[in-house]
Amino acid sequence: QYDCIGTCHGNADTLGREMTPLQAAGLDAATTLAPYAGITRLIKIGGIFVKDVIELGKVRFGHTFTRHGEDATEFLINRARGSGQAQGQFLDNQAAARFIQDNLDKIGNGAVSLPLPKNFPARIINPGGTFSKPSSIRLVPGGKGVKTAYPEP
Repeated sequence: QYDCIGTCHGNADTLGREMTPLQAAGLDAATTLAPYAGITRLIKIGGIFVKDVIELGKVRFGHTFTRHGEDATEFLINRARGSGQAQGQFLDNQAAARFIQDNLDKIGNGAVSLPLPKNFPARIINPGGTFSKPSSIRLVPGGKGVKTAYPEP
């Protein structure tokens, strides 16, 4: 059935113990939570829950994550300052990849700007070094996915 890996209780002494039906139901319920609320979606493989990780390859996502991803803060601060234009940044690459995948069907006629989902982890880096909340996410088609995607002011 279920083996608790210790993280659900916050201590390691539960490692390998079978979960109670209530704990198992709670873990099952976690898979139905909104993926944009900062919660990693879990999938069940052979009775074990694992993170649903999306491969962030260039073929599907272009330069989205190298130029607008969670690890691009310094690059975007410098780019905003140097260009005088605000730059969008995703703060959770997996949430961004999920959003992009869920909306690929909307880019058949060209680039689109889609409303930012509530509590979506993204920000705008302004030329003066301040941060603000984006209003939309731009998807630019390319190849087998997007050429780029980024939050917009």
